[in-house]
Amino acid sequence: SGRVMDSMSRGHGWRFLDMGRRLERAVSLTLTIDATITTAKPAEPLVLESLLEAADSAITYRRRYLASLHAAAVLDLLLTDPTNPRSVVFQLGALLEHVVKLPHLAGRARDGIESAIAQGADALLARLEELSVHRLAEVGVDERREALAALMAELARELPAFSDALTESYLNHATQ
Repeated sequence: SGRVMDSMSRGHGWRFLDMGRRLERAVSLTLTIDATITTAKPAEPLVLESLLEAADSAITYRRRYLASLHAAAVLDLLLTDPTNPRSVVFQLGALLEHVVKLPHLAGRARDGIESAIAQGADALLARLEELSVHRLAEVGVDERREALAALMAELARELPAFSDALTESYLNHATQ
């Protein structure tokens, strides 16, 4: 990763490499959040601390919130914070920047797919930016965070779909 950031020219190959890295990071974080905090646990502070460590965001959390661990604050940092380079919103923003800069190949029916990819990423990004992390952190009667679980299921569907659409549009030459 360091060699790529320092030494690789910023052509289309680098753009696809970085998009893959962004998608992988967003999917990984989505699955980790889904596996750890969609159900409230008695040892939740330990789970939240572990989640922050796994997301490489513990220091940022401590610096920003200075308080004990709260699910809403952790979700704010890991899902909706556009300044945290580890958040899902940050990954989607970077992905969208790359998508709009992808080449448009003349004579090929890619404009519709390119537009759909950009619109889908933009819509998902806007949805995440409008979320109430306090609502996501609400625990129901069955100790489950239903809104968070639904969002994680949506992200687990949508993020791989972006990867599939990019692959079909740019990397699958068998259908051309």
